[in-house]
Amino acid sequence: MAETKKKIIGELSGVVHDARQMLAVILGRTGLLQRGVKDSVLLRHLKDIELATESLESLLLRVSNESFTGVSDIREAIVQSLSLIQPEAGQDWQQDFSTEDEQKTGVWLADNSVLEGVYCTVPTDVLREVLNNLLHNSLAVLPQGGKVRFRLESDEDFCTLFYHDSGPGISAENSSQIFEPGFSTSGDSKKGVGLPYCRQILNSCGGQINWVSTQEQGACFALTLPRSNQPEKVKNSTVETRLDVGVFSASVLVVDDDSSVREMLADVLVEFGCRATVAGDGTAAEEILAHKTFEVAIIDQTLPGMSGLDLADKIRVAYPEMVLILISGWGQEEILDKARHSHIDLVERKPISVGKVSDLLNRAKEIHNNYHKRS
Repeated sequence: MAETKKKIIGELSGVVHDARQMLAVILGRTGLLQRGVKDSVLLRHLKDIELATESLESLLLRVSNESFTGVSDIREAIVQSLSLIQPEAGQDWQQDFSTEDEQKTGVWLADNSVLEGVYCTVPTDVLREVLNNLLHNSLAVLPQGGKVRFRLESDEDFCTLFYHDSGPGISAENSSQIFEPGFSTSGDSKKGVGLPYCRQILNSCGGQINWVSTQEQGACFALTLPRSNQPEKVKNSTVETRLDVGVFSASVLVVDDDSSVREMLADVLVEFGCRATVAGDGTAAEEILAHKTFEVAIIDQTLPGMSGLDLADKIRVAYPEMVLILISGWGQEEILDKARHSHIDLVERKPISVGKVSDLLNRAKEIHNNYHKRS
């Protein structure tokens, strides 16, 4: 049994790694496409792809039992979920509507009275995933149209986000079972996983979700979220990145054994005005370094032969002023912690988006300048 479990964990880790590699390519290529797109509809579709990819990245963190933290703007998470979970093909949530619209069939209304600038210590990815589940459930019982409403109450320590739809609601009898795995009002046990999962991931972040009895028609849920007064710690969404703001147009060596990842990173770097050279392993990188100098090296941890950390150690001895960035698709905390306490200047977990590359270059510029001040 122990050997079987070990084998399954090993296989799962490999799947997570490979998935992160492909997510990196999707995020990078999508980000590059956005930079050249003028059409607002196409741009929105590209941003939705990024949001969905970001959600999958968060799911991989949980599957691999890795830690995830963050702060989110509650309104922004709602807006993103409404963008991702569409009523049906060609239909959007109507967010500017009148009382007459509420009587129409075939339209879906979203009343979001939550203001910007209210933050909670639940990562945006997690809060969005919970809201996505609630919206999916509402749409399943509102095939001819209907309304969802978001309302927020808060005090010094907690925010309570109320989610209410205009569907048939949940009976008091069923309300005690809806958070039990496998329970579904449709009778399909395969569908009864959404709400229990929402409760589980919110609890892991210090939050709660509960059904609320109300006199109004429809289902109502209360999401209790620990409040944060530190907006500067909000995790930047991939669609809200600071691009081209003081980016370090450096000479960069990219070392990654996955050709699709390294070529994507090279294209993103060139887009930022950098000069990019790629290598598939440590030996190839050393051969390039023997004939060419660089200001920055972006090194994948998992390389054939010597590891990324071993390569970084060699580079630091030979080129003490080069900014070294380690990236990892495995994401094990022990590797990342070791990198943070070694010769590595910056550490980033895959997948790497265009926004992350921009941020890394800005931080690399500061480190590069500091190295030269000391010399």
